[in-house]
Amino acid sequence: WESRQVDYSNAFCQASLPAGEELFIELPAHYKPKGYEHLDVVLRLKKSLYGTVTAPKLFYEHLCKGMAACGFEPSKSDPCLFMHKVDKVMVLTYIDDQIWIAKDPRLIDKHIKTLKSNGYLLTQEPDGNLFGFLGIEVRREGKQVELTQKGLIKKVINFVGLDENSSTVRDTPAATDPLGADADGEPFDEEWNYAAAVGMCLYVSSNTRCDIQFAVHQCARFTHNPKKSHGQALKRICRYLIKTKDRGLLFTPDKSQGLDLWVDADFAGLYGHEDEQDPVCVKSRTGFTRTLFGCPILWSSKLQAEITLSSTAAEYVAFSMGMRELVPMWRLLGEIGEALSLGYLSPSMVRSTVFEDNQGCISLVNVPKMSPRNKYLSLKYHWFRSHIGKDIVAQYVRSELQKADILTKGLPEAQFLVIRKLLMGW
Repeated sequence: WESRQVDYSNAFCQASLPAGEELFIELPAHYKPKGYEHLDVVLRLKKSLYGTVTAPKLFYEHLCKGMAACGFEPSKSDPCLFMHKVDKVMVLTYIDDQIWIAKDPRLIDKHIKTLKSNGYLLTQEPDGNLFGFLGIEVRREGKQVELTQKGLIKKVINFVGLDENSSTVRDTPAATDPLGADADGEPFDEEWNYAAAVGMCLYVSSNTRCDIQFAVHQCARFTHNPKKSHGQALKRICRYLIKTKDRGLLFTPDKSQGLDLWVDADFAGLYGHEDEQDPVCVKSRTGFTRTLFGCPILWSSKLQAEITLSSTAAEYVAFSMGMRELVPMWRLLGEIGEALSLGYLSPSMVRSTVFEDNQGCISLVNVPKMSPRNKYLSLKYHWFRSHIGKDIVAQYVRSELQKADILTKGLPEAQFLVIRKLLMGW
């Protein structure tokens, strides 16, 4: 499919204020309009303005009118995704940036021309197919697509004071021992801002580098009160990024696979590394990744809200958390498949596989039998049971092949490289 990138100029200022809504602003300093030099006056806005509470909403409504005039309909599952059922064009919107996708690029050009003629101020990237979006570089080679963030990776490496050519590198982003609060540790003594570095790493880990997701989220827990050990952990991530700065997420679609989910949990992994009097020390960590045709499209690594009493219970909670992301994706895929006549999406809607490496969790999922030992898990973790056996299959996978294992704990180098290859393609 062909793709194009569109950016709306001064987007929020294109939307008109609704009838009956009055908004006034003070004049810029030292500016006096002719005829009002000696009066204290304000300006009444006719259009929306950046910084106002309703500006994003008004621009979205303004955009919807323009897209509707071209024959597009917003998705029920994702209102920022527009689809044209006749011309088979799909448009993904992120604030004032859009990705247009169609088999025939002339259809894209036609609708963009219509928007311009209707008064929408926008610019189209001149380089044809999508090459970058929100700082993410897109490279296509045949049927392969690679997503990278080389620019931001280099920026964060330099930000923490490391040199790409001379600094020591690491083969893994995190140590095998989890990162604790280190309450009595030495204070953070680096010149760079810890929160800013974490923020940059979070953006990288959430878009193209799921291999550092666990390590970054460990560091993010201590943004409010970082210690020297936390700064060193963040530098370790950057040392790993130095070695892999040119790599990213490699998509090689395999249509024999469908919409699948890989789920793992690390039971009470912080115990012995946090204050034993703090309940957080026995919380488990959930890690899951959702794949479509074998390509990871979403992943997460976070501590569970509740404290579980066994590894089976921790895996079951992680299973439920992953399912919350899987079920809505069915609806979205169904809409896309119907609107754009993509028949190959149908098998993904028939049955999905959830890969889990805990036999106790598999038994609890497949055999709906509560016992005094697990009834405390509460109803909110059982909502997905109606799907089991019908459109969802829970399948055991060995830990050494569990793609989500990289999202729950620091792995030894050999195991880390195996999982990274399975998940990211390199």
